Amino acid sequence: MNLNSTQARQRRWYLRNKDRINARNRARRKADPEKYRERSRALYAASPERREKQNAIARRWRKRNRAHKLKADRTYYRRNCDALRAKAREYRRKHPAALRDASLRRLYGLSPNGYDELHRKQGGRCAVCRLPPKGRHKRLHVDHCHTRKRVRGLLCGPCNTALGLLGEDPKRFAAAVRYLRISPLTTPRGSGRILA
Repeated sequence: MNLNSTQARQRRWYLRNKDRINARNRARRKADPEKYRERSRALYAASPERREKQNAIARRWRKRNRAHKLKADRTYYRRNCDALRAKAREYRRKHPAALRDASLRRLYGLSPNGYDELHRKQGGRCAVCRLPPKGRHKRLHVDHCHTRKRVRGLLCGPCNTALGLLGEDPKRFAAAVRYLRISPLTTPRGSGRILA
């Protein structure tokens, strides 16, 4: 008997008994789920080739079944939103530095050391008003150019908000400065009324 006929016979047997085998495996996994999780983790960690193969299969499946995956993810989230939110809150509470580092890299391409270097160069003060940061977090915000995607410096919350609200437009800043220079002449401090 050659190998091909043995494989064909095994394949036919598997197809005839597929439902029974799957039911048996599901029952075993349900009886001792941790045993199967540990086994799966060990196999995944032990073999980089197996890991890459499994990841490639999963990527192809997700690409082919994108709509189905999104629908399943939404359904899962709706059913488990409270537990998922609690888990996310707990992770944020335990790992604030890791989250900050990841967001610096993702948003600005800035490493934690890069942030610390900017902070040191600026003396821990805002690049605009030269005051130390205030408020709940006492951290300086990363200011970046939205068109060139480059970091300019670190700003306190109010200065960062002002830049954003004025659209980073020098003409609008100049107009605001002109306005501030003439406004003390029109409104006496504390009177609450505008002079004609």
